[in-house]
Amino acid sequence: MTNEARKISGYILLTVPTIIYGGYFLLNVLSGQQEHLQLTDFQKSMFRAGHAHAGVLVILALLIQLFADHATLSYAWKWIARLSFPI
Repeated sequence: MTNEARKISGYILLTVPTIIYGGYFLLNVLSGQQEHLQLTDFQKSMFRAGHAHAGVLVILALLIQLFADHATLSYAWKWIARLSFPI
C-alpha cells in the first residue's frame, strides 16, 4: 500500500464513528425509543437503507485505494480514482 493510499484510507476511516452513531440512532428509532420524532414507516425504512449504504460505500472506498495502487493509470488519474469514489 502506498503512502497516498494510507493517507486517504485514514481519512475515510474517520467517517466510521459517524456511521456507528447512525447505527445507534437507527437502533433507537426502530426499537421505539424515539417516539417523539413521529416518523413514518417510509422514513424508518429510508434510515435503514441509508445506514446500510454508508457502510458499504466506506468499504468500497477502501478497496478502491488498493485497486488504484495496482492499476496502470497515470499519476493524475490515480488521484482522480482515489478521491472521486469516497467523495
